[in-house]
Amino acid sequence: MPHRGGVRAADELIGSLDRRHLDELAHRLIGPLGRLLRAELRLGRERTGRLLDGGR
Repeated sequence: MPHRGGVRAADELIGSLDRRHLDELAHRLIGPLGRLLRAELRLGRERTGRLLDGGR
């Protein structure tokens, strides 16, 4: 569990950021996180022997 001081510092940092900066950060993170998630799902399907995603 994180130290409360660290949580407070993170809250202050996020509160000080401009909304546009938060939106930009979110958009920059979506691509890489999406790729990681898809890769993990693909590995899970390979482990279970289901290479296709059920018609998707």
